[in-house]
Amino acid sequence: MDSNSMSKGRSSSMFDDEDFMMLEKAFWQNNPQLAGDSEAIGKQRAKLIEKISDLMEKQPESFESAVKILLQGLNFLARFSGLPEYSMPEMEYQVRLGENFSLIDALPELVRHMHVPQETKVLIIDDIPSEIAGIESILNAWPNIDNSVFILTDGAMMPHVPLDIDILLLDEAMPIKGTKIAVALQILGFSGKIASISSGEKPLYAPWHFGAKGSVIKSYKMAKEFVMFINYLLQS
Repeated sequence: MDSNSMSKGRSSSMFDDEDFMMLEKAFWQNNPQLAGDSEAIGKQRAKLIEKISDLMEKQPESFESAVKILLQGLNFLARFSGLPEYSMPEMEYQVRLGENFSLIDALPELVRHMHVPQETKVLIIDDIPSEIAGIESILNAWPNIDNSVFILTDGAMMPHVPLDIDILLLDEAMPIKGTKIAVALQILGFSGKIASISSGEKPLYAPWHFGAKGSVIKSYKMAKEFVMFINYLLQS
């Protein structure tokens, strides 16, 4: 299993390495005739794919664990048969067009795409908590990221930004403009990355910009886009 699956917000239906080892042992105990027989393994693999397709069609709410077991079984078989690993479309077993999206349910899948950095401090500055709820949830689940939030209310003074922050995610349209905060930090010698999370166009100061923060909590596609954005910041 991908080591990134072991996240802070891991769903109880996710399987860890110990679970997978038990699955492997049980598989060979129940299917000794498949050992060393690529043709038989291929047939068993085809049956498992058929089962997955059937589950995807039926879509019961609580079948995530069953799908994960089947996927683990398929890819375990693949290692012994020389066949390519089977990849189901991401989140298709949870999210279909027109259905309600749950970011919390999607987090275990999103964690698989997260670059795991050395200990990294991230600070979000915004004035509307609901607008950043999605990106905050993702960052809180991100391994080795220490995420904090500063809500800039009306009448607030210039926010204090510790100089050891590695990534600052900054809104623009706030009681104190994001551009003003960014310029002030640069004068003070802030060396972290400053990225814009303002909706719409990129502010002039920002070399990095994510303009759809409010959609992250509503759409798997945008949630994954945000993960890719943070991956870029971490690795650039």
